[in-house]
Amino acid sequence: MKLQLLCASAGIDCPASAEEIEIEGVAMDSRRVVPGGLFICIRGLHADGHAYISRAIALGAVCVIT
Repeated sequence: MKLQLLCASAGIDCPASAEEIEIEGVAMDSRRVVPGGLFICIRGLHADGHAYISRAIALGAVCVIT
């Protein structure tokens, strides 16, 4: 699915330079990121997802929503 479509569905502005990026999966847990995936990081009760951005990118995330 194109990033532009995902962003539009969520009411998020998508940068024009990123609209054509193909998203292969969506994960809020960095351990579940797939190559071509989108990582959504949030501050949780026990962990802050922002601390796992580098891990998500290393696993192949092409986009991060913070």
